[in-house]
Amino acid sequence: DAEAAFEYLVSERGVDSETELVLFGRSLGAAVAVEMAVRHQARALILESGFTSVKDMAHRAFPFLPSNVLLTMVEARFNTISKIGNVDYPVMVLHGDQDEIVPFELGLELVEAASDPKLFYRIQGAGHNDTYDVGGEPYFEALREFILGIDVGS
Repeated sequence: DAEAAFEYLVSERGVDSETELVLFGRSLGAAVAVEMAVRHQARALILESGFTSVKDMAHRAFPFLPSNVLLTMVEARFNTISKIGNVDYPVMVLHGDQDEIVPFELGLELVEAASDPKLFYRIQGAGHNDTYDVGGEPYFEALREFILGIDVGS
């Protein structure tokens, strides 16, 4: 799991998480990455195709269910939108504007809720599972620029 991987890198491999470790989460993994980010220091947090909360996703998937039913069915565990503002290091959110699983608007909401410094990268024409294929070299260049542009010295 993510916690075990983080502890292994820091404790066993001697990785300095504040200067050498970037947390990356994609789709459901974005919620896990935000959970890790509020517990641990890292150089940066990158989220791709992430959602705001399980409740928001359930509401979109099951719009016919009343809100109170959704509330009882869904835990606050993956409430990314309520936690991302507590991350105190740089955040990048990437999202395909044709995402058929996690609506593009949820990516925008995530970056709006994040603390500064933050960056949003729209992947023009990308769906949920083809972001790096559709994004091509500009996608990877945006990631490189973000990571290399982080000031880790003080």
